[in-house]
Amino acid sequence: MNTKRIIACWLVAIIVSIGFGSPQSSQAQNAQAQPAQITIDGLAVKLPFQPGAEWRVTAGWEAANHQQAWNYYAVDVVPVNQACLGRPILAMAHGFIESNNGHELQIDHRVNNYRSLYSHLDTVSPGLAVGTEVFQGQQIGTCGGYPNFAPHLHFQIFQGARMASSGVIPIPIDGITDANRLRSGQRGLYSTNQSQPQLPTANYRPLRLFWHGERGDNFTTASTQAEISAAANAYTSIRTEGFVFSHAGSGRVPLQQYWHSGRGDNILVATNAGINDARNAGYSFVRTEGYIYATQQQHTVPLKLFWSDTRQDNFTTSTAEGEQSALAAGYSFVRIEGYVFVARPLQLYWHSDRGDNFPTATSEGIASAHISAYGFIRTEGYVFADHLPDTVPLKLFWSDARQDNYITATAEGEQSALMAGYGFVRIEGYVLPTNGADLRPLELFYHDGRGDNFTTGTVAGATDAINHNYQLIRHEGYIYGTLPAGY
Repeated sequence: MNTKRIIACWLVAIIVSIGFGSPQSSQAQNAQAQPAQITIDGLAVKLPFQPGAEWRVTAGWEAANHQQAWNYYAVDVVPVNQACLGRPILAMAHGFIESNNGHELQIDHRVNNYRSLYSHLDTVSPGLAVGTEVFQGQQIGTCGGYPNFAPHLHFQIFQGARMASSGVIPIPIDGITDANRLRSGQRGLYSTNQSQPQLPTANYRPLRLFWHGERGDNFTTASTQAEISAAANAYTSIRTEGFVFSHAGSGRVPLQQYWHSGRGDNILVATNAGINDARNAGYSFVRTEGYIYATQQQHTVPLKLFWSDTRQDNFTTSTAEGEQSALAAGYSFVRIEGYVFVARPLQLYWHSDRGDNFPTATSEGIASAHISAYGFIRTEGYVFADHLPDTVPLKLFWSDARQDNYITATAEGEQSALMAGYGFVRIEGYVLPTNGADLRPLELFYHDGRGDNFTTGTVAGATDAINHNYQLIRHEGYIYGTLPAGY
């Protein structure tokens, strides 16, 4: 697939849950009647403070230092009669982490291009890697003065890129409809944020491989803290090696990360032999990455440990690509540390400028999405990475004429694609052809006026399609909304 096709290989003009409605001024006008919640252009917003917290504006939207470039219309705030340092800072609205440098967070709310910025944080809450979903009222950090300011929260709402034309504070927010209440010296801003939300917790974690070209070093982890560290140190995500459990269970053993400061090397082990080797060689325990099976189970693959005497380095992989790379680089197989299950998240990406989305479950697709500046929206469900019994391939097709692609797992879908001049690109994964426990349908929708199709495995996706007059064509197959029971 050439570069042009990789970059262009996207579904056209489906409007997903990015809020492409007209500005909802009526809701802003009624904000005083409903001070606990208000919606701006389809985005529900609240102040980023704990319930009942009174804050004071030290530098408002009109301040001289908030009238230029990236911080246009920002506000600086501190709590009243309390130290700011260490006070919880909350997400003002649902969204996804767009940037995180350890002291500043930017959230993409994916509604009419709105973003929010939280600066000078003392700490950022763990697990907030780029792309992580956050919920309104969720604690995302603590107030601070990084790098050398008096502790305060620098808060900004804007649209698109940060520039003088994009700042949108003051806007009605959290029941505050008078812009003067966000001027310097004002106080009494009681937050109506509700208590900490109950966040969804997954029973599994992706085991991801990272690579640093200049150091010639790889790093495999299943913890979000380590992923943040990897990204901050210029490591690049290569692929998902498999999935590990978040919690202990029957037949599971801990997958442990060890580190050797002298060698600058880490090792992932889950066997007694691996743990003994690590300790005897002077490695120190860092963390438990998750839990894996000690013996082979259905839909699992071995997690293999390789070692290079030349590099004094080890490498853990569960994929054919990883094993081939290890052997080609002169690594030797040491042992099987355990077994991980194989599934791929079917990920939906969106490009706001193109008005276009793209679902993919392969590393090639994800790389193309990132290169072309597509942003991650959500996981539609999980497909199998390998052709297991009773599964069928989920195939990606592409049309140069229509500049459009779609995925199908049915004979009807493949026939329609070929008759319409679509060409086969690759297999994205494998799905089940019939329904069953814990499965969800992978639904194909079509819009005759736009000549556009959209495939989704979530209620949110189906709702978006129906609301924008897409018609359901058929079920392409069945995928897991979460990973199979017993995994």
